[in-house]
Parts: sequence; structure tokens; C-alpha cells
Amino acid sequence: MDEAFEHLGFIVQPLAKPGEPEGVAFAPLTPSPADMDKRNESDKVRSYAFTYDAKSTKRRKVTTGNVHTAGLSRHKENFGTNYSIVVAPGFQTGTEDRQGVLIEECVKLGITPMRADDLADLLVGVATSGAMNYAAFETLFTRRHPDEVSRWVKDYVGKLRRANAFGLDSFFKTLARLKFRGPNSISADVIALKGQELTGADWPERKDIVALVSGLQMLLPSMIRVVNNRDVEIDASPPQLREAIMQQLAEVPESFRLNLDEEDGVA
Repeated sequence: MDEAFEHLGFIVQPLAKPGEPEGVAFAPLTPSPADMDKRNESDKVRSYAFTYDAKSTKRRKVTTGNVHTAGLSRHKENFGTNYSIVVAPGFQTGTEDRQGVLIEECVKLGITPMRADDLADLLVGVATSGAMNYAAFETLFTRRHPDEVSRWVKDYVGKLRRANAFGLDSFFKTLARLKFRGPNSISADVIALKGQELTGADWPERKDIVALVSGLQMLLPSMIRVVNNRDVEIDASPPQLREAIMQQLAEVPESFRLNLDEEDGVA
């Protein structure tokens, strides 16, 4: 779980001691001009934090007893965070005509339940389509049903892909046209201009390249990164980078399920 939120770009504080959440994550939001006018410590105006926990059971779906919602609520209060999220393979949500006790507790205590598969989909979407929008991510915490969370993830990833239609395949085709061999640095503007030849349009722009590489950087920070919002550093050849990306993407869903295979714990 720590790695999952680190991959999404959050500032993570791992905990996981008895009586503590698995960790606390902070959104690295930058202050707006309006915030700057409000106070000197303007980062506190727009930043937010959340506790996160992973739960599992011998069954596919966790229940109220597995999740220990009261303990999750205490974690939020004890660590002074804005929100609480719990990730599990699945949740008992009740029937079509009656909401389950677990969801009622999530509503009452302000807890967001997220399926592991949805977290994996979010990771893949951000890695392949652009960097996380932390202000937009905050809206996830108004969801109290895992189906609502699933719809949010699907909608968010869809918007990312529509906003940055210049995806992985186009990125590597552009590097090939540039005869980039790596390891080396290359200007995002150069990639964008050559990419425009590929698309036959006035996109991608530099910001599209920066967004895409920022997502890849979350997945493979040791191999690719953006420097000064202008240059792209790639510490591998394009084939090596592509292979590493594909391997990471293939392993993401399973790797985060493996973090959820412990027996029931008490929060």
C-alpha cells in the first residue's frame, strides 16, 4: 500500500504499528495566488492528508468486522487527517434493496472503501496517461460505496486518457523517429515537435509530454523522469524502458493484491 500511493505521487509516511493505520499520505498541492493572499503558510490552505489501510479475509469480500470501521475513524482523528481510505479485494455491500452494515458505517464515519482492482486500474491509468491531479483526487473521498469509487476511477482515468491522447505507443514511435538511443536527456519540446509530425496536428505540446513522463516517473523513477518541467531523462534504451514499463504494468494488479493476503487483523 505504501508503494501504491508513492507511485501516485503522494508523500507517504508508513506506520503499520499496533493501533496505527498502515500509513498517512499527504497531497503535494501547490498554493494558488488566492491562497497566497490568505496566509503565509498557504500550503496548509489547499493541502490534505488521509490515512490508509489494507484489509483482507479468507473470503473474497470483507465485512464490517474485518474492516473495523471504528478503528479507521480513530486513526483519522488521532493523526489529524482529512480523510480515511480502506482498500480490500471486495466489500460486503448488502443487497439491491438494502444497504449493508459496512456501507452504513462508512457513511456514518466518513470512510472511503476502495477495491484493490480499482487501485490497480488507477495506478495503470496514471502511469500511462499522465500525472495525478491531486485536487481532483480529493473528490474521491466523498464516495462511501465501492461501486461509487469504481465509477470515479473509471471516469478519472477516462478523462486522463482523453486529455492526453498522446500515449505510450506514440511516445516510443516519436523516440524512434528522433533516433533516440539512450541513456540520455532530451528536451520535452523536441519530443513534442517530432510528435506533431506523427499526429499531423498541433499536438502534443510540451505539457502533454511532461504529463505522460510524470506518470511513467511514478512507475519507474529510477529509469525516467522530468527535470525542471522541460527535459526528459531516460536512463535506459527505449526497448529496455518499454520492457520495464510493460513488466511493471503487468505486475501492478497482482502486486497490490499480494499486500492484502494477510489474515484478518484488528485495528
